Amino acid sequence: AQGVTGTLPNANFSGGKVGQVINAQQGFFETNSTSFVDTGLTASITPSATSSKILVLVNLSGGNSSDQANTSLEARLLRDSSEILMIETIAGFSADSTPIGFGGTGCSYLDSPSSTSSLNFKVQISTATSGNVVIGNWHNGSDRAKSTITLMEILA
Repeated sequence: AQGVTGTLPNANFSGGKVGQVINAQQGFFETNSTSFVDTGLTASITPSATSSKILVLVNLSGGNSSDQANTSLEARLLRDSSEILMIETIAGFSADSTPIGFGGTGCSYLDSPSSTSSLNFKVQISTATSGNVVIGNWHNGSDRAKSTITLMEILA
């Protein structure tokens, strides 16, 4: 086999290093609100420079705890009090109201806050129709299936 030699164009890479990582978990949380409510899944970070970006990773375990047909969980991500991303609806229940699974969803979002002030990221949930929805494992009110939020500062 022959080796390949040469140089890559623009091979001088800079930036993209992780400055800090913050992680938070949330166990069982339940609501029947059709308006978004805080879940307790929140994390704060203070960027070290205005040029830093914040990579937000959210993983939710969720579902319906009321055995009502077509009840689905909606979620959104906020920075401070501003919505920055809707997270897809979690549904998994049959027309006869029988739970057929405990769903999960996630998202990633690269934020450019241009700030060195403390930033608070949080997840809110609501029920899209009626009935109770949860994050965390709803079975017997336990919280074995924790939801998480991770913040990573990406240095310029």
